[in-house]
Amino acid sequence: MRIAILGHSLIHPRQWLQAMEFERQGHEVLAVCPAQWPSHQFKLHPSEIGASDYQRIGVTVRIAPFAEVPSQIYCYYLDCEKELDQFKPDWLYLLTEPCSAQSAWARRYAQRTGTKLAVFTWENIVQSYPSVFNQWQKLVLGEEGADLVLCGNYAAWQIMERLRDCPQQKLRLIPHCGVDLNAFRLLESVDLPLAHTGYDLVFVGRFTEEKGVREIQYAAKEESLDILWVGEGPLRPEYGDIASYTDYLQLYRIYHAGKVVIQHPKPIEGWQEQCGYVSLEALACGQPVISTTSGSIPEFLGDCVSAFLVEPGNVEVLRQVMSHCAELSGSQYYSYRRQAQQYIQEWYSTEVIARETIDYFEQVS
Repeated sequence: MRIAILGHSLIHPRQWLQAMEFERQGHEVLAVCPAQWPSHQFKLHPSEIGASDYQRIGVTVRIAPFAEVPSQIYCYYLDCEKELDQFKPDWLYLLTEPCSAQSAWARRYAQRTGTKLAVFTWENIVQSYPSVFNQWQKLVLGEEGADLVLCGNYAAWQIMERLRDCPQQKLRLIPHCGVDLNAFRLLESVDLPLAHTGYDLVFVGRFTEEKGVREIQYAAKEESLDILWVGEGPLRPEYGDIASYTDYLQLYRIYHAGKVVIQHPKPIEGWQEQCGYVSLEALACGQPVISTTSGSIPEFLGDCVSAFLVEPGNVEVLRQVMSHCAELSGSQYYSYRRQAQQYIQEWYSTEVIARETIDYFEQVS
């Protein structure tokens, strides 16, 4: 099968690892992405994050400039149709919400060429869009629109079916991408340029209100637990050690710097957690995780015995769970580590997600 994958998120290594997995499973892949994310939140360029790896296994990368617009939802590809015409994909897989200009463009291209079209949605909370986006969305989700609408969580499925009038036969439930078990794996020893390892807790992510930085900091301080904060953002923690990372493929070492990886996402207006990839990556490394019941997290972590979920904002319960996890040792701790790895291997590896995605494509083809 020839698959053209398009999307701004392909500039992130997590996404191109998934693209590589399609290739490993015997499919031809063309990956098209911008050189830079328009909001400048991401500035990674494929030549800096593994274009050579793409080429090594046969995945072709093309840089498609975006129009200079203020929001991702307006973005569209300017000059990649020639590349697609030469590649002649069986499937065009768009990693972008159905209401976007990209999706409307992809629908037109698919209709012109007879290519099958799959679009992806994370929308787990109802969003309001200007009328032009609603028009695009109706076209993409309608009977003559995309062949498949892949939903990253069950709430997205419900919104697509009940509020966006998407035919149920087009809907499939599957994560955006999986966790590459070659990139995220268990280490017996850790060599990091840190003050020390052996922290009780490790946080990886943005230092923002919705990521629960205040709650984590308060609870860790009250319990006198050592915590390593890895990331950046406006809500810089005042308790614990802070570090940064620049290489996503070395992140698995960071996860091993402590006993437990902690997240505490909580809903804010217009957003709630859609997946929680940090937790999935940490579990793949054999690290137990602490997170919350916010948004779609229970879908991904609710059945994992190595994931401890608390109500967002409940700092007293968070303190108790932190203290319990910090005291884990011996056979009990290693049982949690083993089960964490097994959980990701069975449900959320790139291999599993790629195979399920291809199965969905073949059902329609």
